[in-house]
Amino acid sequence: MFFTRIAAAFAIGSTLFAAAAPTPCARELEVEVEVEVEVSDILNDLLDVTTSVLPELSAVTDITEATVLPLVQKLTDALQTASSDLHGLRMPDTGAILASRDGQEEVAQLLNTVLSDVGNTLNPILGDLQKIPAVAALLKELNPVLHTVLATVETLLPGVLALVSGLLGPVVDILHGLGLGGVLGLLGL
Repeated sequence: MFFTRIAAAFAIGSTLFAAAAPTPCARELEVEVEVEVEVSDILNDLLDVTTSVLPELSAVTDITEATVLPLVQKLTDALQTASSDLHGLRMPDTGAILASRDGQEEVAQLLNTVLSDVGNTLNPILGDLQKIPAVAALLKELNPVLHTVLATVETLLPGVLALVSGLLGPVVDILHGLGLGGVLGLLGL
């Protein structure tokens, strides 16, 4: 009788301790969600800047260095900040992680929005912008910075670029015309 009570207490105690111990699978899921959230946060910060700067740039009627350089500088600064922030994210020690489909789709949609908005805004005024040397120099920075953003996101959340590729169809020619061949090459377009 006494042995039965001790055995039952041991079994219950073992169950409690085993249930409280996190499993490696649960830890990987937590890291996966954390990375997805951090990437989404960084891209949402970038989107906040692009959704304020790009309409201002589109609204400029007198395209001069004084009117467009500060806006193009804000755009490139935001892209560089996103690139640095993404590059600063630490990969989990477990190596590459598999992001949830919802997380991948959210990130892909954010990237698609940024790329499409940049392309659709700059395309109609590109010729005028390229006539301004300081602005033209900033525009040349777009390809490598966007390439770094996309490559880093793909490293953190494998499979996202395949989704982005499928979303960009309507603006591929525009992006190519902007000199973003490196970005399109990375996307397989």
